[in-house]
Amino acid sequence: MAGSRILVVDDEKGLRDLFYKKLVEEGYTVETAQEGKEALRKARMTPFDLVLMDIRLPKMEGLEVIVRMKRILPDCAFIILTGLPLGEEMMGLLKERVFDCILKPFDLSKIVRKIRKALEAKPASAGHD
Repeated sequence: MAGSRILVVDDEKGLRDLFYKKLVEEGYTVETAQEGKEALRKARMTPFDLVLMDIRLPKMEGLEVIVRMKRILPDCAFIILTGLPLGEEMMGLLKERVFDCILKPFDLSKIVRKIRKALEAKPASAGHD
């Protein structure tokens, strides 16, 4: 859904820039954050539709960011990026909170398709005008 608001959270500037450029080209409104506290600050100011986030972040782990962000943006969809396979316990904790989990390295076009699916799966009332 073009026009949807997406927050990209990753401590690697190159990845943030890559996602920003590609998602803007796809018609999304995109903001970025390099760590959890910055992401939470932005979530309090902007009603994001989707958050694309690395699970391993400096200062605050991604799971904690998700739990806090869900309180601020209960209808927001989450797609997690990780460079390490997640154990069963972590997957269990994430299962009800995230739309999908993607291992790095990744195919950018597949992530764009997953973002589209996640946004289409959101209830109509959760969208923005």
